[in-house]
Amino acid sequence: MLLLGFVLLIDILAVRFSTEIQASLTSPTIKIKLAVPTHLVIPPTRVSTVAAVSQPTATSTSTPPAKHILAQDTFQRPDQVFWGISSDGQLWGADAKNLRSFAIMNHTGQVTNGNGVYDAILGPDVINSEVVFSGSLTHSASSSLGALLRWTDANNLYKAFLGGGQLILLKEVAGLVTVLKTVLFPAKDGVSYTLRFRAAGQLLLAKAWSTAQVEPPTWMLTVTDRDLKSGYDGIRLVVQAGTTATIASYTETGL
Repeated sequence: MLLLGFVLLIDILAVRFSTEIQASLTSPTIKIKLAVPTHLVIPPTRVSTVAAVSQPTATSTSTPPAKHILAQDTFQRPDQVFWGISSDGQLWGADAKNLRSFAIMNHTGQVTNGNGVYDAILGPDVINSEVVFSGSLTHSASSSLGALLRWTDANNLYKAFLGGGQLILLKEVAGLVTVLKTVLFPAKDGVSYTLRFRAAGQLLLAKAWSTAQVEPPTWMLTVTDRDLKSGYDGIRLVVQAGTTATIASYTETGL
């Protein structure tokens, strides 16, 4: 849980100081309280109740299957700064549009030479949708890969991500982060993982697996939440100095 605390703390504090990360996003003061070693100096903070870590369970759902593609990127274009225009002709937004840590390299989308929280948004404002993407981190211990749903800005979103040896589902509303549910998932450096994250009404579902393996038939995390009604979908990457995040594919589908 200590490692999970570090990953969450990086995410939340980076959002708090997002004015230094990007001029176009602002963040209110975020108060959190996480257990940390006594030799670290952390400002007084507050966090809402964190759900207990659970073991993977077979979870069925009555949500409808994905119907039509809203946004897609295979990253099969020449090397360039920023992620630019996706393979389906749409422009990547948020940090992917104008922060130089984002680049296309070797037919992948990369975030490198950065230190903080970075959002990449693609597709229309939507209510019910699903994001599937595949990617890897060179150093996963202090960084994370996450899918975003119902994003309106850096302080209002749902996120499912791999970090701290777990798959974590959280929400951020007006800058307050709440961990909704977690399950053990030890990710390895340099290994590609695929995340599937779905929002259907008040139902949120998430699962992850090694890209080289077959997708598990059941959802790993299932949560009901009513705070966020609609928004944009995308990817959130927490990248520490010396870490490179690589995204091989991204698909957003309407329900």
